Amino acid sequence: MEREADIMQTYACEEYNIEMLHLDIMDGQQAGLLLHNAKQRSFYEKRVFHGKEGEFTYDENVKGRKTFVPLEDMAKRGFMQGNGEFLVELELRNIVSSFECYLRIPKENNSRHSYGPKMETPYFSFGLSDWSVSLFPNACTVETEDNITVQLVRHTNFDHICDVKYQLSLGDQNAYESGPVDQLLDATGNSEPFTVGASLMKLSRGRSSLKVRIEMQNVVSVSEVSINVLSRNRNRAHLYDKDKQAWMLEADASGKYLAFKLYYTDIKHVPRKNSRYVAFNLGIVPYSGNQYVRAINGPFVKYYVQDDHDDGYLIHTDIPIEEISSPDNDWVSTEDQHITVHVEWIDSQLLIYPTYHRLDDVARVHKQQMM
Repeated sequence: MEREADIMQTYACEEYNIEMLHLDIMDGQQAGLLLHNAKQRSFYEKRVFHGKEGEFTYDENVKGRKTFVPLEDMAKRGFMQGNGEFLVELELRNIVSSFECYLRIPKENNSRHSYGPKMETPYFSFGLSDWSVSLFPNACTVETEDNITVQLVRHTNFDHICDVKYQLSLGDQNAYESGPVDQLLDATGNSEPFTVGASLMKLSRGRSSLKVRIEMQNVVSVSEVSINVLSRNRNRAHLYDKDKQAWMLEADASGKYLAFKLYYTDIKHVPRKNSRYVAFNLGIVPYSGNQYVRAINGPFVKYYVQDDHDDGYLIHTDIPIEEISSPDNDWVSTEDQHITVHVEWIDSQLLIYPTYHRLDDVARVHKQQMM
């Protein structure tokens, strides 16, 4: 394990329900699977396999049961359709992707007051991007010289800024724990560095290598646009999602509260016999202050099929128009009278079928019955 190039990737989630399932994923996940009765819409007609704190590793990448529901019972109990189809729901909760490696400490860093070069982990993949963690030993601060500056770096996909949530630990025993970190990375891919109040020597406990572990919880691509919300002639902005699909955001100041409409301008390019699933959210960036406000009832989900034009998705906020019109408000730039808006692209998938299968809504109905 104590080789600089060694890096292990893990996926973890807090609980899972699994049936007859082969998951080709790696370390650290939990999942859940429901087998629904396709004929009965009662939530009593289901079979569930539930698991907690499941961990999928490179060597152990399968979780489940060899026997769950006999095929004969599936037909007798109404789980199977006449054509042999049956509905299975897999639910994963609190997934965490973990990466760890051991960094070799240069000899010059064994000295208490040495100022060694930057140390960097091998690259790892998460959220369609490559990442690494950089350590800058013995960074000087006013309080003490025994410090390490830590920085998360994104090496690919610079088309968007991104919001990333993670946790970092340094060392084995009595390791430094960063706790939850939520950072916005700009187009350069560099996060805001933070300082750890301990030396390499202390964290490694005198050993020749330092354990670095990072838990990547979430990464979201973000489109940033600037809109003059009070001008009907300049209240629109064009943007692209992470799949390079074109969209348009339009501000609506006609009501009591600020609202927006998001148009999928590339809707005519959705392939025939396909649909595009898009999950997104919207946030308003304050010009002054730090009160970042997200839209009401977000995040949002919509399915798109090929069409000549999109009617738009209406998004509401709780920011009063009266407040935006005030000369000393926190939202509008004093330079150009624009508001900065973030569209967060949570997920986007191209689906094979443009319409729902008749079984696709059964799981939602079951959950509504249980609430």
